[in-house]
Parts: sequence; structure tokens; C-alpha cells
Amino acid sequence: MKRIAILTDGSSPVSDRMMESLNRGSRYSVGKVPADLAAGDAEALAEALRGEGVDFLLIEGWSGVLPDAFPIPGMVVGEEDFVTATRRLMEACPDYGPERKWAEALGESFDEKRTVPPPMPEEAPVSVQQPPVMPRPDFVQPQYAATPQQPAYPASGQFADKGPMPDTYLLWSILATVFCSFIPGIVAIVFSTSVSSRYYAGNMGGARKASRLAQIWIIVSIVVSCITNTLYMPLMLVSGLGS
Repeated sequence: MKRIAILTDGSSPVSDRMMESLNRGSRYSVGKVPADLAAGDAEALAEALRGEGVDFLLIEGWSGVLPDAFPIPGMVVGEEDFVTATRRLMEACPDYGPERKWAEALGESFDEKRTVPPPMPEEAPVSVQQPPVMPRPDFVQPQYAATPQQPAYPASGQFADKGPMPDTYLLWSILATVFCSFIPGIVAIVFSTSVSSRYYAGNMGGARKASRLAQIWIIVSIVVSCITNTLYMPLMLVSGLGS
């Protein structure tokens, strides 16, 4: 399991969402660096991170400065969306095997033969101005460690081990609504659109159920349309003959 720490001064919306999603799987363990530890010197920070076995740093909204030779590799999360940041993290901190499934979930390809991660992007360097640090003679290095009662890096769910998303049948639902029976077609569209939302929320069983129900209501729309037309055409013929 790759251990990833988030270094931030406060709110970090993109890395917070990455922490929430990645901790659902069993391949990444993501946690935040405590504020008092981040405020210390770089050597104390590096030593604490090494002691916790941290493999990678996510830096978002942090005004401090890390030296160029900081021993823990990292990535600056800039003005980008969650999917782009997650894909860059997968490339910068590879763990072959599970990455393939993450790439499939994100709609990207993954090269198993790549053994060296790409360099850090030049467009998002770490800040170059070192803020003044007040001397702290009585500074005691805080402990950034997990306790038996409350792990520092919780992980739940098996999002990374899910299979492909079930069929949504959205196009067929729309066609059934337009050309067949309207009401069953609308119900089919509702279930079709809920397949992807349930899948990405981690509810694989709900996604499969929604896919099956969408398919059933498409068939119902077609059957109702056939029955209606079968009954309607004779009535029209009888009405035409009577007039």
C-alpha cells in the first residue's frame, strides 16, 4: 500500500476529495499532515514522514517552502479537477496492477512496461520564498503516528477492485421514449442515468440493479407501444368504414 500525506495550510478541496476516494481502496492510504508538524523545520517534517513510511506528498494551498533536495517526492495540486489530479498522482506514484484498474475507471490507458515515473511538472513548482522561522529551543517533535484505537490512514471499501460499469442503455431509453411509449420510456431514462452515479459512488450492486431495471422498462415501453398500435389500427379502420 502506498502511503500519501497531504501538506496544506487549510482547505484543500481537490486533495481532500482524492483522500476520500483513494482511502476507499486497498492500494493507497492518504492522510493530512498535522498543522504543528507542518510548521516545524523541513528536517523534522522529513524525519516524521519517513518514520511513518510516507511514500509521496500532495501539496495544495500551502505557503511554506520545502528544499529542493527534500527526501520525500511530492506533487503540487494546482487549479485542476479531481480526475486530472488523480491521474497525475497515478503517474507520479505508480503501483503497477491496481493502477490499471484506476486507469480504466478514469477512462485512460495505462502502460505496464513503464518502470520510472515521469518527472514533477515544471508548471507547478513549490514556492521559492522561505518564510522566517522563529527559534524554538523547547521544540518537541510531535508524533505523527497511528494508535491501535484510531489508525492515521483509514481505508475502507474496495473501489479499486470493482469491475467495469454496467451498461446504462441511455440511448435505447431515449429512443423508446420518443418512438414507443412515453411513460415507461421516462422511467427507463431515470434508471439509465442512475447507473453511473451509483457506480462511482461505490454502489456496484445498485448500479447493476439500475441497469437491469432500465432494460426492463425499455422492453415494457416497446411492448406497450406494440399493443397500443395493434388495438388502435383496427379501430381506425372500423371508424373509417363507418363514415
